[in-house]
Amino acid sequence: MTDPQSIGLWITATEIHTALVDQNGYFSASHSIPIVTTAGVSGILDSVIMSLKDAQKTAQEQQITLQGVGVSVMAHINNHEGTLTQVPHSLSSLVDFPLRQALEDALQLPVALSNAVHAMARYESRLGIGQDKPNFFYVLVDDDVDGALWHEGQLWRGARGGAGDIGYLVADWLGEKPITVAQRASSSGIIAQYSMRSRKFDKPNINDLMAYAQHDDQLAMRVLRDGGRIVGAILSPIVAVFEPQAVIVGGRFAHNTFWWSAFEMAFRQSNTPNSARLPIFPAKWHEKAPLIGAGLMVLEPQ
Repeated sequence: MTDPQSIGLWITATEIHTALVDQNGYFSASHSIPIVTTAGVSGILDSVIMSLKDAQKTAQEQQITLQGVGVSVMAHINNHEGTLTQVPHSLSSLVDFPLRQALEDALQLPVALSNAVHAMARYESRLGIGQDKPNFFYVLVDDDVDGALWHEGQLWRGARGGAGDIGYLVADWLGEKPITVAQRASSSGIIAQYSMRSRKFDKPNINDLMAYAQHDDQLAMRVLRDGGRIVGAILSPIVAVFEPQAVIVGGRFAHNTFWWSAFEMAFRQSNTPNSARLPIFPAKWHEKAPLIGAGLMVLEPQ
């Protein structure tokens, strides 16, 4: 018999990802299927349970003892009730649905729920830049903008599970309407700025836009820098409240030189204490980080 492992489950707006995860963060039997959202909660639940039972069967065939299931989804988590809140629109039928209990009943295994960014921070703590840093602030800037605070070697969720989420902070105003960081600095926000300023009918995807910048598209460079500048200016005073050992930035923008240079300059130029000296690192990005982090959560209860 091998050491106990877990099933990591990562639910996105379009897909369901599963894998077996061991205590060292290695994963196997990775599998992905499209998520069925048209049938509401029953369709989503059927797809999720089918994927988990396939992983459970693989574990049984390999004589792997399963310690539980870790579920990662881009949502706020009500850990007391085992439910999701503030989910992507395509997953709206899962709001307040007792997901944890439904999965435990189906699999007869303990189930833990996690915000996807919290799972990424856990991955970073065990396998990435945060391995030697018990106190760090993790921020994701990609299709969404979110954050997580790692304090004394543990995730600090706050009273309602949303601690660290900087995406809802106000970045600008349109008349009397507030514009949030996520609306302005996520990939969709940056694309919207590019399309509006270029007056082009077709919107590029974010990878295309970053390629435009590499080929001297001045507007593409400018909107990427604007996005980085907004996140840096907003993040600096937030981080000053917690005084972590480091800031770790995940997502595609962390590896884009136009975005990163503007982000770091805005962060460093803030008048907050220690902003000029605080280490800032791009995350050890792994496309399966939310999946692996979810599995580790079960093997290392926090």
